[in-house]
This record gives sequence, structure tokens and C-alpha cells, in this order.
Amino acid sequence: PASVRVYNVQLSDDQLVNHTATPVEATPEPIARRSFFRCSSVKLMWTPVTGEGCLVVAESSVDATNQSYYGEQKLHYLSHDGSIDQQVELLKEGPIHDVQWSPIGRDFIVVHGFMPAKTVLFDAKCKPIFDFGSGAYNMVRYNPFGRFIALCGFGNLPGDVTFY
Repeated sequence: PASVRVYNVQLSDDQLVNHTATPVEATPEPIARRSFFRCSSVKLMWTPVTGEGCLVVAESSVDATNQSYYGEQKLHYLSHDGSIDQQVELLKEGPIHDVQWSPIGRDFIVVHGFMPAKTVLFDAKCKPIFDFGSGAYNMVRYNPFGRFIALCGFGNLPGDVTFY
């Protein structure tokens, strides 16, 4: 199976400037890891500002259940220290249309499910905080300060934009 592993790499300022590093041990141990079955690609999204967590969208071009022509996606979360390593439990079956961290990295929003898609705000421990309901959305964007969000439906959707 495919996997994502997080390693702790520590370089001194001198090593960073001179591009030199001490020899690395033959088999370093990852501090966090996650294996994925039926996965052909992944998209990694590190927490902004702190980099303390990573959302992983694991994608497969084939849907084993034959529910979607576009394959299937699963959302996983790995913390930087290995304390959290789990699949994010989404509230609706279907594809993951978009995932965005808030600019300060305390929470993230997922637009997921068959249309009308469900939009949910999760905290950094992957617990649902707020359900925005369902609608014809396939994209979410935060403003640069994280105070407002825009839920959007573009492409083959009507082109609605809803601001919160």
C-alpha cells in the first residue's frame, strides 16, 4: 500500500547556509505515518503558520464501489509529533471537492459529498465544529485574515458564491 511518513530533520544554521549535512542513519524512524489502500495519488496540505499538522487527500482513479465515475477520495490527518494519525470522518458519502486550512491553522473546512455537497468546519483535532449545510458548492476560500469564508459553486454548477 501507499504511505505518507513524517520525519524529524534537524539541521543547524551552518548546514542550511552551506548546504552540507551530517551523514544520515540508514533507516530513520518516522514520527508519524499513514498507509493508504486503493490510492494512486495524494495531496498534502500543511497547517499554515505552525506546520504542526498535515491534511492528506488520498485519491484513487477507480471507485471500487462503482458510485462515482471520478474515483474516490479519503481525507486523513497527521500531526507533526505523531500524536494524531487518523482518517477524518466526513458527514456525507461521496467525493471531496475542496479542503482549506484557515490562515491561522486552527481549523479547516471540507466541501464533500454528492451534490448538493455538504460543507463542514473541523477543528485541528478533526472534530466537527459547524455544519454549513448542503448546497451546490465545490470550492471554499478563506479571506487572508480568516474572518470570512466564501462557499462557491463553479464549473458545471450555477456559479453561486455565499459569504460567511
